[in-house]
Amino acid sequence: MKPKLNIPKRSIKSNQVIKNFRKIGIEISDLEAEEYLDLLYFLAKLVVKQNFLFPKREQKSASKLGYTSLKNTKAESR
Repeated sequence: MKPKLNIPKRSIKSNQVIKNFRKIGIEISDLEAEEYLDLLYFLAKLVVKQNFLFPKREQKSASKLGYTSLKNTKAESR
């Protein structure tokens, strides 16, 4: 039995990446396009994991950090 490789199914192919780079005047190899896609998919998974899969940590509000909104500053200046 062959080991199952964890290769994600991708909707964007390396040849599409090469064509898009070529449109803006940059020549990249097939290997570079694959590495570029690896990076993009990694970052996309990271964003989803940090923002949607796990509960958000308690975020400090702007007022706790010493920032005031424009509404507050206008009201105070009157």
